[in-house]
Amino acid sequence: MIDVFALIAEAQKRGGSDVLLTVDSPPAVRVRGELEPMQVAPLAPEDTISALGQLAPSWDRENPAFPGCGATPPSSRGLSAWPSACCR
Repeated sequence: MIDVFALIAEAQKRGGSDVLLTVDSPPAVRVRGELEPMQVAPLAPEDTISALGQLAPSWDRENPAFPGCGATPPSSRGLSAWPSACCR
């Protein structure tokens, strides 16, 4: 399991503006417009789900306003595709 808050802290130390989490790739941080990979193993689908769980309270992931979403994003497309893919 990844510690998403440790990744955010590392991004902040580097002066980054974004942390990108993509399945089958190591996390990356955007620094002055350029993506820099972090020294972490490539993420498994379970890592992206874990990151979501660390960032979003369970009530948000289980909100009935988003029927069919549940707590599991489509891991093959990473977290960035989750809201648009299942919460129509």
